[in-house]
Amino acid sequence: MTNKQQPPIELLKHLRAIHFLIVLASLLTLLAILSGPSGDVSAARKQLERVATIGNSWETWTKRFALEQVDWLSSLGIKWLDGGPEPVFIETQQLKDHGLIPASETPIWRLQLEGLPIYFFLSINPRNEPSRKLILAMPYGRLNVSDTLPLDISFPGLGGSHPFATIEQFRDFWESARQPMAWFADELAPVAHFFVGQDVTATLPIKMYPGAGNTLDFKNSSLGGCRDESVRAAFEKVREESYGAFFCRDIHAGSMIITTRFREPRIPADLQQWLIKSFDLPGPAGTFSDSFAELDRVTRDYQELTLEKARAILEAELARGGERIELLGMKLPGTLMATWGGVVILMIQLYFWLHLRAVRGVGRTSKELTNEVAWIGIYSDIFARVIALATILLLPFGTTVCAVIVADVSAVVAVILPLLVVYVSGLSARQVWHLSE
Repeated sequence: MTNKQQPPIELLKHLRAIHFLIVLASLLTLLAILSGPSGDVSAARKQLERVATIGNSWETWTKRFALEQVDWLSSLGIKWLDGGPEPVFIETQQLKDHGLIPASETPIWRLQLEGLPIYFFLSINPRNEPSRKLILAMPYGRLNVSDTLPLDISFPGLGGSHPFATIEQFRDFWESARQPMAWFADELAPVAHFFVGQDVTATLPIKMYPGAGNTLDFKNSSLGGCRDESVRAAFEKVREESYGAFFCRDIHAGSMIITTRFREPRIPADLQQWLIKSFDLPGPAGTFSDSFAELDRVTRDYQELTLEKARAILEAELARGGERIELLGMKLPGTLMATWGGVVILMIQLYFWLHLRAVRGVGRTSKELTNEVAWIGIYSDIFARVIALATILLLPFGTTVCAVIVADVSAVVAVILPLLVVYVSGLSARQVWHLSE
């Protein structure tokens, strides 16, 4: 028998089953998207990757951020940002006269600052811990006391050290990033003080002096140098109200201190907004819970673990796949349905369309078949026709769009797959519309 001579009853029943399968696949895909944990877990994993990128590229972006602040620093009138470097010296004769250093020492000492006259930092306030400074960036090496800051200076951060190792530490970093600060030596005191124990034994003027001499490196107390309690006690004896920091070093039997006036202004740039723009973060700016909502929610119970361990837990959660969903007798992971549901719908729609093409060769009308096959695709009632079109065209297309949004697919697939589904679904919907006439 030819196709035209075959009764269409079995064919229509098969189309009804395929139509039902399209609706079922669409609803199960939506269920997997809405009910499974994979959406939040996948988003949390992506956010954790962004966090790791911020940490791994620390030296690169902190340098860029710091250099963008040079114009602002210049507007503050910092003296050592302008002009050329001039060597600064201390004459050693007074120390020799008091027997504090050997007579064989050179007549002058050239001064260098270790810890530099500027750095950028955040004031971190961890929960149940004292506040601390997190250094964002500071220049390489050492500078002479009067060296200028060249505009092309490099800011390497902390020499490769990771600023945060856990999600909890990143939370503290992020919530302080709205108020970045700068520390810089505004002016050095005109004299240096030599101590033995806590007693001042000599006060030496700091001079501009041409000539050669030994170079002395002085540590910056604000960066953790000069920790000796006797040195700090000596500093309290000689400090003036406006000179709140100092540089120091041990020299023979004593210690030398150079006090400095410093400033700690808030940088006008919002580092949170800067990072959101630079790393394409989801945002918005605000607390960690606001900016990384899924990461905070999913990892709430293990934020004290390292980033690597947190990533491993998220990967295991994704691999486990959440709840199982049954389709055609097969139990599939919910994450698999959420990711590949659009592809399944496209395959079923193609199969549906091929069978609809065969109906065109059947001689009997839909009105003759309505009482024999209960399928809304051949009902002439307007409500049945609208529902049929909605479930054949709109439901599969909308489900596929939702699936590619939550799935980890390329941008090309995210565009092409919904277009293919809507095209094939449109062909099927057109055939069903004419079938029910």
